[in-house]
Amino acid sequence: MGVTQINRSAVLRIIKRLRDENPATREAAVRDLGEFDSKTAEIMRILKNALHDSVPDIRRVAAQALGKPGTRTREAIRALTAALDDEEACVRWSAIDSLREIGLEGVSLVPALIKLLHDEAGKVRWRAAEALREIGPSAYDAIPHLIRALADEQYWVRWHANEALGGIAPGAQLVPALIEALFEDTNPAIRACAAVKLGEVNLEERLVTSVLAKALLLDKSSTVRANAAQALGRIDYQKSEVISALIQGSGDRSPDVRRFAIIALGKVRSKKQRILQALGESIEDEDVSVQRVGAIALGSTRQFSDRLASRLVEALEDEDIRIPAWLALVSILEHDHDKLREILRDIPAATFDRTLSEAIARGVLPTIGLKVWDQKAPVQFPSSQHPYPWEDKGVYHNWRCHDVRKDLPTLDSINQVCIHSDWFCGVHLIAISHAILFPPSSDFGFRAHSCF
Repeated sequence: MGVTQINRSAVLRIIKRLRDENPATREAAVRDLGEFDSKTAEIMRILKNALHDSVPDIRRVAAQALGKPGTRTREAIRALTAALDDEEACVRWSAIDSLREIGLEGVSLVPALIKLLHDEAGKVRWRAAEALREIGPSAYDAIPHLIRALADEQYWVRWHANEALGGIAPGAQLVPALIEALFEDTNPAIRACAAVKLGEVNLEERLVTSVLAKALLLDKSSTVRANAAQALGRIDYQKSEVISALIQGSGDRSPDVRRFAIIALGKVRSKKQRILQALGESIEDEDVSVQRVGAIALGSTRQFSDRLASRLVEALEDEDIRIPAWLALVSILEHDHDKLREILRDIPAATFDRTLSEAIARGVLPTIGLKVWDQKAPVQFPSSQHPYPWEDKGVYHNWRCHDVRKDLPTLDSINQVCIHSDWFCGVHLIAISHAILFPPSSDFGFRAHSCF
């Protein structure tokens, strides 16, 4: 709390303490002077002089004091700007904080803040990025440096750099600098960050998809290629050249690139045969993570073929991708339960029981909370309108089990109570789909029902 009245005798006592040999005493004296809401020329002179003290903590406290009420003058701004070059990081970041308190209007501080984006101390770097965000569009010259900061080793620097880019310029204005970084920067980490940011700017596809496709095909770094594929997955594109690049990426030597390319292909609205072929091949990939996303992507296509069904049924025997494969089968044959029953009747009973038991186990064991909604109504599930049960208010949860109501007119209309985990959303869908597809009266139903 500031001291509103300046008591001359109190000020003299504080000034006397500034001559003490004990640094802690002098530091406390500087801090006390900063608490006065109104500061005389004498106090201001003392605080500025304290910025040159041999003790770093005294300089830090002086920098903090100059950002408090009563010091917001051009004189204070000049002193704090000079303190940005102090040899101690704690003084530099305190000077930034005080300048932000005073107000960062205009562009005069931008060059100094750009320099501090490359400071050896992470705390200084993220405070510089935060200050540039507050300056806003006037800090446009800092954009290339902030893009490089997206690859900083410290999370908070990366986070504040990303926020600063959004505060300085809208997406369209960032694109030229991002493209330059993507193709010209020698640091692969910076190129990778530029690719990700291009996927976040939310522009028309023609502005960014071509350059991302080029990076996916040509960049020497697997991280850059993977990030380019991931960025393309965030954009609603239909370009043939982009689809071709992703199909080529699905065969990349890096599993990370293959995985993100498959995810992006799964989001293409037009499911051409070459896309389906790439997705089908992905579930036989040597990398398990690629197999899993491949199965999920196949489910999103809603495209059925006997060969695809055979691949997915075979995948039920693989413990690594059993659950995604079952999800894909249920999704593809969402509206053809008879066909799904026909396919599953050929599955060995042990495989069926193992799949169902794993689904229930994964859905039950990591339970993290009770989900109950205040509206009660039957739901059609699974369906494209309700792909996940916890998104629909007609689905009830409690700690006991899944419960299929017997008094509803059709087996497809259910109210249910089920143990629910946000950690394993996919297996939740599997357990409910069994309840719908295999009621107690069916050949499979006695096993499925006994588990609920």
